[in-house]
Amino acid sequence: MQLDLLISLVFAYVFSAISQVSRDLAKEIPLQPMWTMRPTIGRMVIAGATWFIRPYLRHSPYRVPKVRMLWQGTLTVIMHIGKICLLFFGILKLAGLITSSLAFRLPCSIIVFPAAAPIAIPLLDLASMPLMLALSYPVAKLFPDRRR
Repeated sequence: MQLDLLISLVFAYVFSAISQVSRDLAKEIPLQPMWTMRPTIGRMVIAGATWFIRPYLRHSPYRVPKVRMLWQGTLTVIMHIGKICLLFFGILKLAGLITSSLAFRLPCSIIVFPAAAPIAIPLLDLASMPLMLALSYPVAKLFPDRRR
């Protein structure tokens, strides 16, 4: 069980890194980050390894309190990695019903994940929305946005 959870966490991190790099490369030219102008493998690895910094940058206008920015960024990263980890862990456990061999379960789960993700991730987004709102509301009340 612990090994399956660890594998799910590592897969979620790697999958998030790959999806961040592909999103950066797919953006229109004026919206692309600077590293995409001359993409190299090293720049892709660095951009992918630091994918979890992006939510902090997105929530960082100068007028938003830093506590609120940190809370929103941390909550976004935790919920994102949690959804992917939960889905992959579930697929790994379902493959465990067929066989107990990790050498068979892992490739099967990696093959099934891209087919299940477009269906399950939006459903997990909807299911996690009340939790996200419940965790964000107290911080939003304590540290209001001064731009409004």
